[in-house]
Amino acid sequence: MESEIKIWNVSEGISVIANRLRNKKVLIVLDDVDGQEQLEALAGKHDWFGLGSRIIVTSRDIHLLRRHGVEDVYTPKGLNDDEALELFSWRAFKKPHLEENYVDLSRDFVSYANGLPLALSILGSLLFGKRTNARRSARDKLRAESNRDILNILQISFDGLTDTQKELFLDIACFFKGEKKDCIRDILESFGYHPNYNIDVLMEKSLITIDKCGTLCMHDLLQQMGQEIVHRESPKEPGGRSRLWIYEDVVRALKNNIGTENLNELRLIDLSDSQNLIEMPNLSGAPKLKQLILSNCTRLYKIHASLGDLKQLIILDLSGCKSLESLPQNISLEALEIFNLGGCSRLKKFPKIVGNMPRLPKLCLSGTAIKDLSLSTDHLTGVIKMDLRYCKILSSLSNGCCLTSLKILNLTGCSQLNELPENLGNIKGLEKLLRDEDYGIAIPGGEIPKWFIDQSVGNSMNLQVPSDLSNKLMGVAMCVVFVLRQHHSLHQLYLLWCYLKANRYRAPEGLNFHFAETFGKIESYHLLQGYFPYKSFDRPLKENLSQTNVDGFSQIGIEFITQGPGLKVTKCGGHLIFEQDIEDLNRTMLGCSITPYEDDFKDLAKDTKTKRSHDDNDRDEAGTSGECTSNEVDVPHPKRIKLSNLIERLIPCLGNWIWNLGTQGQGNSDCKKKESQ
Repeated sequence: MESEIKIWNVSEGISVIANRLRNKKVLIVLDDVDGQEQLEALAGKHDWFGLGSRIIVTSRDIHLLRRHGVEDVYTPKGLNDDEALELFSWRAFKKPHLEENYVDLSRDFVSYANGLPLALSILGSLLFGKRTNARRSARDKLRAESNRDILNILQISFDGLTDTQKELFLDIACFFKGEKKDCIRDILESFGYHPNYNIDVLMEKSLITIDKCGTLCMHDLLQQMGQEIVHRESPKEPGGRSRLWIYEDVVRALKNNIGTENLNELRLIDLSDSQNLIEMPNLSGAPKLKQLILSNCTRLYKIHASLGDLKQLIILDLSGCKSLESLPQNISLEALEIFNLGGCSRLKKFPKIVGNMPRLPKLCLSGTAIKDLSLSTDHLTGVIKMDLRYCKILSSLSNGCCLTSLKILNLTGCSQLNELPENLGNIKGLEKLLRDEDYGIAIPGGEIPKWFIDQSVGNSMNLQVPSDLSNKLMGVAMCVVFVLRQHHSLHQLYLLWCYLKANRYRAPEGLNFHFAETFGKIESYHLLQGYFPYKSFDRPLKENLSQTNVDGFSQIGIEFITQGPGLKVTKCGGHLIFEQDIEDLNRTMLGCSITPYEDDFKDLAKDTKTKRSHDDNDRDEAGTSGECTSNEVDVPHPKRIKLSNLIERLIPCLGNWIWNLGTQGQGNSDCKKKESQ
């Protein structure tokens, strides 16, 4: 055996490694590397080692590996349930299978670990040799207090962050886990977090992930670690903490005014879906508050008058607060950019605006109980979209509501509004006035027409696109069967979205159909049809679609998402539209004296696209929740179609035409009969 080699400095060590291992085939494992200098000293160059050598490096920092030129980077996934149970059993019982009397108890610990081997090993070892009562006590303790050994190890990556990155991580852990990155980008920018760079850093250090839909994800134990760090700032008094996300803590801190300095720095309160929140207390102790998110607090009925004086407030989201009856009488929120009252079905009066609010681009009052609306044109100079959908008792709009910058005024479903302001026509920039409920067409029916060659049970399906025809693709037609299994008040809005996918990418733009049981219960199954023209596909969708499998096919996925109690998709169908289909369609329609111009058919979805966004809050305007993927303000109505072009020519024989397509064009004569009738 060779004698032990003593190395006194890094340079000498590098020389020894390079000289002694240059011609040897070696396997080297460098575990938990966290610095560039470590890699440069231990595995600086390929020629330090012989042919066939393998160097395995583990690190929490993926950017470090890429920067050093590591050829293959593998990101391990969490253990599945069976693997997790086996690892836990080895640590807790020293055998691969659980003891019969401890199966349910063991599953509780495995659920807590959520696939993380570190947590499984620590918890299993902690319980080894313990009696049943001690193990149950340990489980109950975990529910109330996280395991400190696990959190301390997880905190190593957190401790290596810069101060700004730490603040960003804590905000995600306390507020933004599960949010769309694009939806909160502006919010994070306003906090000085530089999210375009620092979110990537958190991902590289394995502290967060972003799924294919752009959602911020974080392991449950990492979230607990972040919240525990905030809790340690003031274990006994919530007012001494930098962040508050539990409504009892918020109420206690505001009422007691404990920790005045920290409250002065409080920037965000998110109590969405807090069903026990009844009254929002005095907010004067948090003058720097930038976001107040109380969406779907269904029992909240009163908000303190101090809300109206929050000069730095950017976001005020009260959507879905269906018990809210009043707001502060006067408001002066000069920094406000998002004001969402959608679905506040008991709100009868809009507050008086007494100060300039020039940064507010959109005002959402849909589904409220406001009867008379008067707004000051002097203070709302920036509003370009006003949403009053389904304000069913709205009977009067004053001339003051004709805001000078207004581009879109949505009055859909305002059945009691018989007259419009006289000076509405004087708004030079007004582009859209939406009043009639001229939505996409849905007809009773429980079966997909045969013309839709590809059909599937459920809410999603895939279509095969031959590579030799991909350049001739004009679009995708879709059909869906839906049913409403629950019935609610006339104010309940139901939404059905349709999206296209290719590989793992889902296009952010989709077709949107929404309805309410305005004229009675919808008892039967219904068919809904839509069309995606190819020229509306975004670049990532086209790029993913260009990738073919070994058989020469690419796949287009169609996915339907519902929103609203009891709304369910039962079947769906799709049909790829190629150039030949356009010609066939023209011939089919000639018997009806209808001219479905190719541009009309291809553009059918141009005015039906919707880009859901946090700024637009279309998902919240009716008091519901949903996804968001864009930040544009000017969003066309999701189901408006060019009645002057295609649909008006189609309506006289639309029903026959749909079914004729399903039976290979047997209906020209029937269509003529229908037209004569």
